[in-house]
Amino acid sequence: MQERVHEVIAGHATTRPDALAIASRGRWTTYGELRELVLATARTLATTVRRAQELPVVVVTDRSEWAVVAMLGIWRANCLYVPLAEDTPQQRLRDILTSVRPGAILTDKKNADHLRSAWGDCPVVEIEQAAEPGGPDVPIVAPHDPSGAQLACLVHTSGSSGPAKGVMIDHRALSNLMTAVSLPYAPDAADRALHFGAFGWDSSIEEVILPLYKGASLVMRTDEADFGVPHFLQELQNQSVSHLYLPTSYWHEICLELSRSTVPFPPSVRSVLIGGEGASAADLATWRGAVPAEVELWNCYGLTETCVTSTIYRDDRGVPAEQFRGMPLGGACPSVSTAILDDDMQPVPTGEIGELYIGGPGVARGYWRDPVGTAASFIPAVGGKGRHYRTGDLAREDASGLLHYEGRVDRQAKINGFRVNPNEVEGVLAAHPRVRRACVIPRRESSGLTGMVAFLELVTDDGDIQQIKDHLKARLPGFMVPTTVEVLQEMPLLPNGKIDVSSLTSRASAAGGTPAGVPELRQEHHRDDEVKAVWCEALGIAESEPEDDFLELGGNSLSGMRIAARLNEAFDVDIRFRDILEGRTLAGLVARVTELRARAQTS
Repeated sequence: MQERVHEVIAGHATTRPDALAIASRGRWTTYGELRELVLATARTLATTVRRAQELPVVVVTDRSEWAVVAMLGIWRANCLYVPLAEDTPQQRLRDILTSVRPGAILTDKKNADHLRSAWGDCPVVEIEQAAEPGGPDVPIVAPHDPSGAQLACLVHTSGSSGPAKGVMIDHRALSNLMTAVSLPYAPDAADRALHFGAFGWDSSIEEVILPLYKGASLVMRTDEADFGVPHFLQELQNQSVSHLYLPTSYWHEICLELSRSTVPFPPSVRSVLIGGEGASAADLATWRGAVPAEVELWNCYGLTETCVTSTIYRDDRGVPAEQFRGMPLGGACPSVSTAILDDDMQPVPTGEIGELYIGGPGVARGYWRDPVGTAASFIPAVGGKGRHYRTGDLAREDASGLLHYEGRVDRQAKINGFRVNPNEVEGVLAAHPRVRRACVIPRRESSGLTGMVAFLELVTDDGDIQQIKDHLKARLPGFMVPTTVEVLQEMPLLPNGKIDVSSLTSRASAAGGTPAGVPELRQEHHRDDEVKAVWCEALGIAESEPEDDFLELGGNSLSGMRIAARLNEAFDVDIRFRDILEGRTLAGLVARVTELRARAQTS
């Protein structure tokens, strides 16, 4: 019988009890201490919840060692781990809890009162108290299925392509992720690996358990990232972080700073893994020019339904960045199988586009209480044993065997009688050296015919996009050229870092060409004007009133951190993303900058 993930992690406490396991907010937890905290939590759960097979326990915490203790404690108690982000919207929270019907909710002191008021049908247990030593010595029931087929996680999708679904992942899939899938890129025991993302998403599970499974040290991201990329990179060096997991959207922010030559890349870092969306050739070229070749860059692709990671590509600097439309998905990870099939479920020829199917031990059991959705997405493997997951992603395989992402099946449109995949147009746009991100949306034109609008985020914006339009016309048939091109200072993103297609779809219905340029940041401007210029640039808007709300303008953590970084550089202050959220308005941000400048001048 293969050891489960939490059992391997607990084993480090026997061989290396004093080794550093988790760093969070300036304090370290050793592997020996971690094992005791996990065992106490499991015993608390054993006295709190009813005995039931695969009983769900929901976890809502901030980024700290307590989130890890809760996860491992649930597995130690043979319960089902259900992570939710602490900023989960109220309606989504209620919908998920109603569907899951948890036996308990584990949370931290900060979130406990909110959750008790939101849900009264099960105990809400504070993890800090649950993990206290000296509790009752209650026996913990052994796993009912030693093979590992018992469910380990119920992870909910982001809902970027439809309603959120609960994906059922068993212990075998997690063990396979640790022992086979991650072999090419896993950290060593001597590494310090960063946990960057929010808990509640599938990527956070791999970020946590892979370093701990390998006996490495896990470093929780501090608030330094809220001050912007320069502070974040300095904190990596201060913490001696060597192994990075980053959403591609934040890696893009790092590339922006590197392109401005304002910060050095920390020499402690030796390996960087990115994933969540496509990585542009422009960012890749910037990265190669600023970061030593000894630093490994990995592009990871996978889905919740295939246990996080399925394909991997290690950047090969011998291949010119301009050869790619974006970084390849690479090849299948060990134990993973892939197939690119047409509408008749037949393999497509090399170089042709088809739908990507993924098989192997990591394929999930299915969707929680959704047999219809499970049957539609999890199908018998074509020409082999086991099952394939139907990703809905379009891909092609090149002559060297590398997989390339080509968009989504469900965004195709019919224009002038031809079936058009907007992602093909995006690929051509992304190949232009001035284009950083592109999103093409079909829409109904005033003529009643179907057309497309292209939204662009540019590397450099000189106000002239005719060159990009000519680039399209030279490479695409007329019916595939978007009728409208709109330049955005920043592409709207979902909390998980993917492009917010729904937001752009709404905007496309009223799109009428390229908007006026945003105000430039000039040294001779009054301070208020300079702050406004930074605010507008980061939010991708041409104008803003003093009382305009940051969140209502589409602001998110990435645009907030970009504002903080620019203002800190311009005014030599320490603005945090939290300051922007607390002030919420342009006027509030101006007041905060003024306050910090005055404080600096009098100190």
